[in-house]
Amino acid sequence: MKRYFLRFFSLFILLLVSVFVSCKEEDDDWSYKVGDIVFLDGTCIRYSDRNSITEDQKAAAVGVIYYVYNSGKSDDITSYIRQSENSDVRKIKALAITLKHQRLTSWARMSTTGYKTDFTEIKASELKIGTEAWSVIYNALNGKALSKDDYLYEFDGTPDAEPLYDNEDGWYITERGNGIFEQSNYPVFYYANSYAEENSLSDISFAGGFHIPSLAEFEKIADNIKTVQGSLDAVVSDMSLASLGRFWTSNQADDASSADVYNFSTGSSSSASKSTETQAVTAFALY
Repeated sequence: MKRYFLRFFSLFILLLVSVFVSCKEEDDDWSYKVGDIVFLDGTCIRYSDRNSITEDQKAAAVGVIYYVYNSGKSDDITSYIRQSENSDVRKIKALAITLKHQRLTSWARMSTTGYKTDFTEIKASELKIGTEAWSVIYNALNGKALSKDDYLYEFDGTPDAEPLYDNEDGWYITERGNGIFEQSNYPVFYYANSYAEENSLSDISFAGGFHIPSLAEFEKIADNIKTVQGSLDAVVSDMSLASLGRFWTSNQADDASSADVYNFSTGSSSSASKSTETQAVTAFALY
């Protein structure tokens, strides 16, 4: 009797551990759920198990899922994934918010060309997932014919820098910029693009896929705020979304020099000057 009990107990523990720590089956047939806490290796635990998370698991956690793709749904993000011409977007199974945020950063510096550029392709009506936002900005500005002042500010970012005239090419450059597009002049996107390196996440499967969420993504987080916040609270202590104020979205606003922001405390969006300093948080896709 004792032997059978031990067998049963061992089997129970094995099943419990597999349910608790794994959200990635060998046949890749796992069904993600909102509130899942995602680890470095792509595995995760359920929202219902959040209070049992260990300190080691907290250290390995990288995000919380706020959206799960279901081809039968008719919401904006699902339709965007289904209809996208980008093969990577079409493979997205879920979206997750990261566990860290950046305080007081701007969307674009006032001195840059991007500050006064109307990026129509990334307005909220056009772009539902922020994964492609930086590419749109980069492609629009990289190689664009700029004036002397644009080069002075765009590529150096220092208002008092002395411009240097390049006689051969006929345009002004700065010592640092030298005619190469500087993404650091778009701080919120620089934060997202450097998130993997800054947080030692370069070796994980979704490294390089960190992005600034779109307005539609923030609305999905808000729709599931109790569950998402519950999982965030189980892992970190400084990510109370409602108390952090406004967050930058990846979307261009109607006014050329403004971008959309989302406020969890009011559950609403608005626009702000791209040079305004406010909160930033990144997200990533699971495939």
